[in-house]
Amino acid sequence: MRAFIFIAILCSFLGSTVSLSAAPHRDDSSPRGLQTSTEKARRNEERGPIVVGVHVSASQDRLQLSIEDITRRMVKRLARKREVRAVAISSGSAEEMQTEARNKGCDYLLALTLQEEQATVIRAGNLHPLSETRDGQDRNSGWQLAVRYRLEALTSRASSYQNEFKVSEERSPDLQARFSAGELAADQVLKQIARTAADRSSN
Repeated sequence: MRAFIFIAILCSFLGSTVSLSAAPHRDDSSPRGLQTSTEKARRNEERGPIVVGVHVSASQDRLQLSIEDITRRMVKRLARKREVRAVAISSGSAEEMQTEARNKGCDYLLALTLQEEQATVIRAGNLHPLSETRDGQDRNSGWQLAVRYRLEALTSRASSYQNEFKVSEERSPDLQARFSAGELAADQVLKQIARTAADRSSN
């Protein structure tokens, strides 16, 4: 009888040991911060690339013929970054541009305007317009492009930004200067997008 009781107790003990050893093991060795960073990276990847809608305009007729080429070059320049996708926006008014950009899934609307103007130089301490030849062209490269753009946030992933700068022209029209102006603006926008994305991921 005692032998039977002893065997029953031994079997019960061995069964408890097997159950404990079969319990799942939880690995808490990974730092909590590392897991959080990994989760953030995964969520950012799932969101896909940042989409930028590009619209270029000019009030002067002599610049109109360059608008399509400038837009195409800006779209291509922005798309150099794997995290960014760019699309052309063709609508005219501000409201129409926003609507088209949202319909195309844009996070940003980049609206850029160009204006060609005659530069001035300092002579003998005074500002004077540069002299013109008979055909209206300046002898001393007195033309420049005034570039203004606004990067408008359309989603919570984005942050609005605006800037302006000027690009010198060797003559009028200077197609290369116009293309360079658009590409320079695109480069500035890429830096701003990267800063915004870094700020978002750190929070």
